[in-house]
Amino acid sequence: FSPCMTSTALRISPANESSGIFINDERRIRVSIDWSKVTGNVSGTVTVSDGANSVDVNISAEVVDTTGLSDKTYVMANGYATIDVSNYSAIQSGGGFNNRNEFVNNNMLVVPDNGKYMSSVRTSGSTITYMDASELSTAPYVEYKVYVPYSGTYNIESQFNPTSNVEYGNQQLRYGISIDGGDITITNSIGEDYLAGAYQGTWTRDIEKNGRSSVVSGISLSAGTHTIRYYQCDPNMALIRMTVYEDSLANVYNSPAESYYVGKEVNTDARIADKNKMYSYIGN
Repeated sequence: FSPCMTSTALRISPANESSGIFINDERRIRVSIDWSKVTGNVSGTVTVSDGANSVDVNISAEVVDTTGLSDKTYVMANGYATIDVSNYSAIQSGGGFNNRNEFVNNNMLVVPDNGKYMSSVRTSGSTITYMDASELSTAPYVEYKVYVPYSGTYNIESQFNPTSNVEYGNQQLRYGISIDGGDITITNSIGEDYLAGAYQGTWTRDIEKNGRSSVVSGISLSAGTHTIRYYQCDPNMALIRMTVYEDSLANVYNSPAESYYVGKEVNTDARIADKNKMYSYIGN
């Protein structure tokens, strides 16, 4: 085969037919970006030809100017921004009424080594319920900052540990989302057909995936930085991931990898090396 490129910012390895990684009759060509040659948005094409047939692969690299963005601001790229929930921009303690109708402190806690992404966020109160948005005025919360490159309609997927409702017959584990200090949208993360231990409904799916997903859709955002505030309305919940995205996400076990945020150290060469370790080659 003979690969060729239309941009000097693209790198191919291997570059000739005498070397490569074989899997039966397949040869893999690694294509990466030489970021030292990228000063703005670039695009190019890699063409692979065997002399009689050819395949074109279009590749693009978008440069986002993060000048002026505050630390821990996640930057949307490729249509999504995935947030590590322990990496919040602000956290606020609060209070609420427990099951004895006593007003007690309630704090947001980051729990390390918990959940399939190795961190979770939950409230300290185990019997405090916030019935509506008005009661959330005293509730604890965490905030996350996300930069979106252009105006549009977006969705927010929140993932949780697959916990169960604490009151039998009351199928609700609710959370609240507010954008830029606006109205709070309260969403139930479990459906009416949920019943812990039952081999029908959504319980088995949550256990198989070791997580539960819930989406708030149709959110209009302008280009720029936005603040997402998260509230926990019911006890026995643990937020483990949040993804802001346009259009749709693939139906997969996990979320997309954590996105870049301002202050995150990124070594592009190391990133390529780490990606290579994700694959297992026959014969190795």
